[in-house]
Amino acid sequence: MPEPGNGRFWCLYVVRAVEGLPICRQITWHYHLCMNWSNVKGRRCLVPDGHKPYLGLMLTALSPGWSGRAFRWFVDRILNRHFERILIEPQGPIPCGPLLVLANHVGWWDAFLVHRINQVLFRHRYHVLMLEPELSKQPFFRRMGAFSWHRGDRAEALKGVGYAAGLLTDPSNLVLIFPQGEIRSQYLDRVRFGSAARWIARRAGPAVKIVFVSMLLDYALWSRPTATLRWAVDTGEGGCRLADRFNSFLASAKERQVAAT
Repeated sequence: MPEPGNGRFWCLYVVRAVEGLPICRQITWHYHLCMNWSNVKGRRCLVPDGHKPYLGLMLTALSPGWSGRAFRWFVDRILNRHFERILIEPQGPIPCGPLLVLANHVGWWDAFLVHRINQVLFRHRYHVLMLEPELSKQPFFRRMGAFSWHRGDRAEALKGVGYAAGLLTDPSNLVLIFPQGEIRSQYLDRVRFGSAARWIARRAGPAVKIVFVSMLLDYALWSRPTATLRWAVDTGEGGCRLADRFNSFLASAKERQVAAT
C-alpha cells in the first residue's frame, strides 16, 4: 500500500449486477485523498470527500409491493398536512391508454401533486423521471415509480429515453416528466423544454396520449397554500411545436387562475 501523500494511485473495484450479469468497474483515485462511505446505487463503496461517484448505471423504477400502499398513505398524509386545499380542474374527458404527462415544476411537492391527480382520475401505474443525482440521494422514490435521467452523459440519457418509451407501450402506465428539468418560479412566462421531454415525446407511439398539467399555488386567506391543478390532453392542433402548445396551455391556466382569485 503506498504511503499517504506520495501521489501514487490505487484502485477500488465495485461489483454490480446488471440484467443478471456481474460488472466490475475500476475507479482510480489518489490514495492521499480523504475517503468516506457513500451509498452508490444500492452498493456501499469508498469515494473521495467532495466527489460524487457515477458508475454509469441507470436507476430503474422498482415494484412498489407492500410499500406502495404505505407510500400512498404517506403522500395523502403530507399533502393534507401542508396544503389547505388541492383543487383539480379538468378540461376534457379522462384519457385512456398510456399517458405521457408534461408539467411545470414549481416546487418539491410537484410529483406528489401529480400523483394525487393520478389517484383521483387517471388510475394508471405511476412513473416519474428524475435527475440521477437527485434520485441517488432519495432512492425511496423508486418505489413510487421514479427512474433516473443522467443529463451529462448522452449514452445514459438515451437509456432513459428507451426505458420511458418501453413503459409507454403498456396502456396502464403513466410517465411524468418536468420538461424544464429543474424547479423554477411559477411566474415565468415560458417553460423551456429540455432534451428529455423532446426525445421521449418523439419516441412515444401513436397510442400515447400527451397530457399537459399546470400547478399554481395561492395563499389567499389561509396560512397554508392552495394548489390548483389543471390538465388537458394535447390535441396536436395548430401545427406548432410541443413546447409552444404546452406554454399556450400554461398561459391559459394562469389567466383562469387570475380570474378565479
